Amino acid sequence: MRRVYDRLRLNFFLYPGIIRFRAADFLHPYYEWRKEQLGPARIMLNALIFAWFWIWIPLRARSAAKVWEKDASWRKHIIPLARRWMTDPFEFAIFDIGCENDLRVIKRRMEQVPVIRTMESYGSDHREDLLDKEQFQRACENAGLRVPYLYAEIIEGRVHLRRSLPLEATVLVKPTRGSGGRGIAVYPAKQFAQNCPLPSDLREGHWLVQKHCTAHPTIVDLALDALPTLRITTILDERSIPEVVSTTLRYPARRGVAVDNGHAGGLIAPVSMEAGILGEGLSGWKPGRYPVHPETGGVIIGRQLPDWRAALDLARDAHAKLFPEQVIVGWDIGVARDGPVLIEANQRPAVRLTQRAAGGGIGTMRYGELLSWHLDRAVRMHPDRSMRFLSHG
Repeated sequence: MRRVYDRLRLNFFLYPGIIRFRAADFLHPYYEWRKEQLGPARIMLNALIFAWFWIWIPLRARSAAKVWEKDASWRKHIIPLARRWMTDPFEFAIFDIGCENDLRVIKRRMEQVPVIRTMESYGSDHREDLLDKEQFQRACENAGLRVPYLYAEIIEGRVHLRRSLPLEATVLVKPTRGSGGRGIAVYPAKQFAQNCPLPSDLREGHWLVQKHCTAHPTIVDLALDALPTLRITTILDERSIPEVVSTTLRYPARRGVAVDNGHAGGLIAPVSMEAGILGEGLSGWKPGRYPVHPETGGVIIGRQLPDWRAALDLARDAHAKLFPEQVIVGWDIGVARDGPVLIEANQRPAVRLTQRAAGGGIGTMRYGELLSWHLDRAVRMHPDRSMRFLSHG
């Protein structure tokens, strides 16, 4: 089922209307291009999908209201808007959308894959070294970029040591493929010493055994048992130089989890690009605003992050050295004891996280301006562009 879903989301792109579209202003060049390509069969399919959305949206609004603690008047207000704009009611709750002006600056989740695939070239669309964590690790090491030490790889149940294990310490183990923190766990390093039986979960597939990086001492009251990470998104500017367009801190809400992301119930906070100052803490996908950490009481809002300039420089440097032709990359950078460290790169960084943290749509930000510029350039230079079929994400 997951494979079928991946193939649909990566290759079939929804159109927000039948012929006429409704979308954020900065995405109009992209949709005008798509509108010109509509044929009778696609128009008929659009009509069927639009009708399905019309039926689905009130049901979805009921679910969103329950999760986000909204009343009947909220549902009554947003359902007509959601129908006209073919927009998930959950996005109305997440981004606090109240009117059409808000929708004119919001990038919807359904637009994430098609917009980025349209911007990227044939060579930079769906790169394996962005998808595969082992390839990414090697690329960073070869470029002299800071990543956690790789002690070993586990391939189909066999441990292949790269360097000596710190037997009295813990290590972090993660699969070479996957997202959302799935499969990541912390183990005693001695578990992977010679003649020790492997945990059953690690006897199949390809795994990396890395240094278990710990949080910088100044933010341990936010880190709990995980390494807080910065999601720093860079986009090539008009001169093809990587530019930081958004910065968000992710950190756990409770103890006992090895990862910090929203899939594990983590929290987020916007970070000012100028000074590295945290804004109000937020729950990523449900109600919750936190000036202090809900478990430790550690102050969030107004807090200065350590090594801020070094983290920004690391993201820009990594983009320039590793993927100079990639239009957009989302970098996960650990706020670690020894300084910023690259954890992984994302070729389609989650715009929902960015807009939730920012409290508004990317259409009001440099982020949206650069997306619009790249989309306009892509469809003008290659109006008849086609994309290869992708089987996995």
